[in-house]
Amino acid sequence: MVIVPLRFIKKDVTFTKKIKQMNVKKLLLLFLLSSINYSQSKFLLQDKTYEKEWHPLITVGPIIENNNLSELPDREKSYTNLTGRIENNYQTDLNSYWVRLKGPIGGTARRFEKIDGKLYLLSDRKIFYLNNFQWEPLNLKHDGSNINFIYKIANDTLIVGGDTFLYKSTDNGESWQQFLFDDSVYGFSCIIKTPNNEILIGTSKGIYISESKTPFDFQLLTLNGVMINCINFDKNGNIWVGADRSVRKAKYGEFSWQTMSLNSEWYRKILVDSKNNIYTFSDYQVLKSSNFGTSWNSINGSRFVDIAFDPNQNLIVTAPDRIFRLSYKGIIWESSKYDRFMLTTCYYSDDELLVGLLGAGVRKYSISKGSFDFFSQGLNVSTVRGILQFKNGSLLASTDVDSLFRSDDGGSNWKAIYECWTRYMEISKLGTVYVGADSRIIKSNDNGNNWIKLNINIGPYYFSYIDIGNDDKVICAASSNGDIYLSKDFGENFVKIFKSDLDHNSIKIINDNTYIIYNGKNIYYTEDSGKKFVIINDNIFGNYCRFFTDKYGNIYSASPKGLAKSFDGKNWQFLTDRFEVSFFTIDSKGLYYILDPGGYVYISYDRGNKWEAKIYPFSYSTRFWSFLLDKEGNIFYGSQDEGLFRNKINFLTSKMNWQRKLYNNFPNPFQNYTNIEYSLKEDALVELKVYNIIGEEVDCLFSEFQIAGFHNYKWVSKNLPSGVYFYQLIAGSYIETKKMIILK
Repeated sequence: MVIVPLRFIKKDVTFTKKIKQMNVKKLLLLFLLSSINYSQSKFLLQDKTYEKEWHPLITVGPIIENNNLSELPDREKSYTNLTGRIENNYQTDLNSYWVRLKGPIGGTARRFEKIDGKLYLLSDRKIFYLNNFQWEPLNLKHDGSNINFIYKIANDTLIVGGDTFLYKSTDNGESWQQFLFDDSVYGFSCIIKTPNNEILIGTSKGIYISESKTPFDFQLLTLNGVMINCINFDKNGNIWVGADRSVRKAKYGEFSWQTMSLNSEWYRKILVDSKNNIYTFSDYQVLKSSNFGTSWNSINGSRFVDIAFDPNQNLIVTAPDRIFRLSYKGIIWESSKYDRFMLTTCYYSDDELLVGLLGAGVRKYSISKGSFDFFSQGLNVSTVRGILQFKNGSLLASTDVDSLFRSDDGGSNWKAIYECWTRYMEISKLGTVYVGADSRIIKSNDNGNNWIKLNINIGPYYFSYIDIGNDDKVICAASSNGDIYLSKDFGENFVKIFKSDLDHNSIKIINDNTYIIYNGKNIYYTEDSGKKFVIINDNIFGNYCRFFTDKYGNIYSASPKGLAKSFDGKNWQFLTDRFEVSFFTIDSKGLYYILDPGGYVYISYDRGNKWEAKIYPFSYSTRFWSFLLDKEGNIFYGSQDEGLFRNKINFLTSKMNWQRKLYNNFPNPFQNYTNIEYSLKEDALVELKVYNIIGEEVDCLFSEFQIAGFHNYKWVSKNLPSGVYFYQLIAGSYIETKKMIILK
């Protein structure tokens, strides 16, 4: 087999180098909330309790004077790499043109910022601003790491900071220039003006300063080597920082730092009101000091994620499932509970708050009505877990947390049709769509207009993989806790047939009683509906795989070890060199397509013998969760936190001209059955026969007229004994014979 060599995925050297330099503490801080998955967020929304009044905080010791930074606790020195994000800056020379679609709507909304009356929203990797009730994206492209702040330092100058970058714009966001820092400096977490109009920026290596005369020349100011999370000033000229797992203060300019006697926690924001009260929060406490940190009062709770002021300087506290308003006495108001994980809150009007959600966009909360209303129009940064095409041509997309969306115009416009969180969906050969919706399975056989719940509920877990038999009667589903469930009556009843110690199982139904399961270690094979499983292969695919089938019943596996093909689920033949394949599909013309983690699409015109790059990925730095080639030749990528992208395949018709060819049977040798494939250059009368070693005909598979293209035939050897046999194809004037072996 000849394989066209794949290009190495290029990575941004600066980005990769900075990521490698991040220690474990920093990574935990940067990705604390972004790493929360849905099952964890559902757990965090359950049975939450919060204190109603401020209580004196019982301290564990006096304020610590830290004048000698060498006496600070040693930070961890181990390092790690981010996984799942591939950097690629290739420019296509194949006339491919990627379009980011306007939907599905949603995505993670982490932070709101008001600048000169304009409201900005920070998602994980993009910035939006509100324009006539529509979120419009800011024209900022960067290396793909998380965005932490946007700040205005002059009439037309904006600064944006992220985990690995710092940018400025002097034309209100139309164009951007990057600040150049030493490679060891990363984690640009916060920015603030000093009382003297200097600019301070918190980083992983301390606080940097730029004087107003030279606003873009940053130099190290203080706390060298200390990880800074947030900065603020009180009215007495003290500077306050959340640094490492502590809160510290110093007289600005003197920098004799004192560490507050608080629990060792991450403190991600410090606020100061007009009366010089200091507020901060950790995961489980909101803290207040009225005497510059000598003593603290606290309100304890199950989880806190943000604090902010309303116009009356009451404290707005965001918890994962509700919002509080606090006065000097304690909680004076509490919102309705919400079943989406909240991250941040912004004052919008006297009766309305804007709420940023994990994966589900923005909601507008009405205080008088107690209701959360959709407010995400234009926010197209969802994590698109799945994308498929209904039998009528409409598209269905599933987002990480929020809804199922349908497009009836090829992806230009999207409408939410069912509210749920889903990790996996599948379409059967009959055109019925099955979706793992929260802890249930739902199905639709009318293009998503109506949905039926199947008779299974595995809460608090969710379904991570689903497969359906040829007639929709047999349904097999994997749960996030490793259980495999089977229904043989169209979903009326399910039984558990398998328990895995891993939670990422893949399933393929071969027939009504025969299934294979891959759990990241082994292929488990059953021929009796799960009563008995046998291990077929040991770690053949790596830590995951996705199964696919073609119209002839061949099974394919896309995995970290490549694309493999099997006729029976037991014997596998790799069609690629051992590089990672994320998705695979076959179009109506018989062309093979594979997608690698970097976003490359490779096409094979000869059933996997040779591959060539057809589309280079765009410059976005993202992970791809879903892939679809629709009936019109459009390719769709569903990404992590970047929404959905579309491109058009331009077919090379000259390469689609089929040649007359008989392929090697597979498997070979075999016991009971094998797969015989061949292609026809033109329509012809075709015969396929089998002969024994002495030339006697033992079987005539068929003799019939067939059209040009690829063909496949499954031959059952019946009662033939072990030995060497020959199969012969006759198509017009073309005759070819190949050898096969039966071993019983």
